[in-house]
Amino acid sequence: MNKVMICDDEVFIRNILTVNFPWKKYDLKVESVEVNGIDGFKSFCVNPVDIIITDIRMPLMSGIEMSRKIREIDKRVEIIFLTSYDEFEYARSAIEVSACDYVLKPIRDDELGRALRKAVARLKEKDGIVTTESIKQPRDEETRASGQVINEINDYVERNLNKRLTIKEVAEFFSYTPNYLGRIYSEAMGMHFGEYVIKRKMETAAKMLRVQHNQIGDVARALGYEHMTHFIRHFKSYWGVTPNIYKNSDKDK
Repeated sequence: MNKVMICDDEVFIRNILTVNFPWKKYDLKVESVEVNGIDGFKSFCVNPVDIIITDIRMPLMSGIEMSRKIREIDKRVEIIFLTSYDEFEYARSAIEVSACDYVLKPIRDDELGRALRKAVARLKEKDGIVTTESIKQPRDEETRASGQVINEINDYVERNLNKRLTIKEVAEFFSYTPNYLGRIYSEAMGMHFGEYVIKRKMETAAKMLRVQHNQIGDVARALGYEHMTHFIRHFKSYWGVTPNIYKNSDKDK
């Protein structure tokens, strides 16, 4: 059972999450509840957890700063941000610290549930690579190394969604040839590298557009698009509607 830490300065939010949310349904256990980033960081150092659910803005130390410090000592932990602030910089900060997801307040069980399922899936993927490596024979070293590389590449993508990512650039960063990296990536992921990058950018774009004050042009630029037409084409191809229709329809819900 994966362990969860909740970190939020609002008593109401802490009570709602600890008392009313169906944690057993997701095979999760709330291990600790903290009121600010300093206490959250200290708690994690003493009693590490698998998933952190944290408010972005808190006194003494923000959830963003706490997450950065925790990322320095633990790359495995999954982080879900909570925010009620319609400010673009916070959504972008979630990308910078490789957050798994972020959920807007007031918190809906189905929204948090989706974020938690995603976090658990990512943990299983990471743990599966470690488990597989521990039982394979030496002759499988190439396959084992490939699994490690794919995981590192996906983490790299999450940290750099604000850039224009190409297989050539990433191959150079990891010291591989583009052809080799492209082959092992598509074999492992079931899609080409470029397709995965667009998938993650479009999923992130949809979340950003749900924040009221985020303008379409700002979201496009934050995700590395220099030309609005490219962003609109990718968004419509992925979601079936233009960003403008998506954003306006979300307001009506």
